[in-house]
Amino acid sequence: MRFLGLQNCEVEGFGLYQSRLAELGVELDVLPAFQGDPLPDATGYDAILIGGTPAAAYELKRYPFLAAEAHYLERALGSHTPCLGICFGAQLLAAILGGGVRKAEDKEIGIMEIEVTPAGFNGQLLAGFPRRFPVFQWHGDTFGVPPGGELLAAGEVCRSQAFHHGAAFGVQFHLEVTADEAERWAEAYKAELDQHGMSRGQLVTEVRDSGPQLTALASRLIDNFVRFATMG
Repeated sequence: MRFLGLQNCEVEGFGLYQSRLAELGVELDVLPAFQGDPLPDATGYDAILIGGTPAAAYELKRYPFLAAEAHYLERALGSHTPCLGICFGAQLLAAILGGGVRKAEDKEIGIMEIEVTPAGFNGQLLAGFPRRFPVFQWHGDTFGVPPGGELLAAGEVCRSQAFHHGAAFGVQFHLEVTADEAERWAEAYKAELDQHGMSRGQLVTEVRDSGPQLTALASRLIDNFVRFATMG
């Protein structure tokens, strides 16, 4: 199998998801979409991963590469290409499908617990997940579940944490981030972290302490998504 990964900023890659895909023998072609390179023919891929960025899905006109990416993904979804959006990627897919994206009432940064909904238990992406599980969060926007879609996981601060609609899955949270990557994020987004009242050491410690769970859940999520893409 061959997946395409759309990397939407230099800081945020695919981490543990990419590692697990390699273990499964799935080739992931990571395209630095933020550099504005032409997007490849989606029909050459079995699935697409859409990465995060501090940009907002409701401000695409400010970012020509993201506006082009939105049209690209709209066509891919129209062709039933499986797509997995991560954080901003989830918001972008939700916006394309009519779910809407807006600023959240509060930012979420750090390790938090979220809960699988009944639809999540009965669905494919979160099959085998515990009822509540820890995730790494770093976002200030939130999305509405697209009409006809299902909410797969919910949080207390931002309710919409994961959704499914047709060929699209979106996860607001991060399972793919390691402690080393969290440290890079903390350095790159230092002003935002300071504003949130959190230190780099606190953030990295939280991620390191949750590392084994995040790793196991990241693998399970990717296994489930690959199974979905294979069936498609």
